[in-house]
Amino acid sequence: MELYTDILLRDLKRVKEEIKPTFDALFLGKESEIRYLIYSRWLLGEKPNGQKIGIYKDEEYRDYKYFKNPFAGASVDLIDSGDLWKGIEIFNESDGIEIFSTDWKFERIMDEYGEENFNITEKETQEIITEIQTLTLELIYKKYVL
Repeated sequence: MELYTDILLRDLKRVKEEIKPTFDALFLGKESEIRYLIYSRWLLGEKPNGQKIGIYKDEEYRDYKYFKNPFAGASVDLIDSGDLWKGIEIFNESDGIEIFSTDWKFERIMDEYGEENFNITEKETQEIITEIQTLTLELIYKKYVL
């Protein structure tokens, strides 16, 4: 007869093995929310740290961008055609989550204005992680306890 402690340890091992895949799946399910958070920040012309993305060098183009999006105050906003933010996707890599855009301008924009523009703020990250941790625990609790 199997000891209760052996059964418990086996079940705990199974639970441990399910935590990461469950968390990752829930995080990937937040793709559209993360895409919108990045777009909303770009609309204001801001990086995740709150600084401006950049300033347009060409005065005529800067005036055009201000007319098109006054929320950014003539700063770089990365939302001209919408393809860059609409193309944002999230992939689960072995070393973490990667956020990028499928738009053809992605590499050029990343090189010119910085990779950090394709991330969410630290506060947004913590809020999403807390929400996903709670959901992960709820799902595992329902599966193994209820």
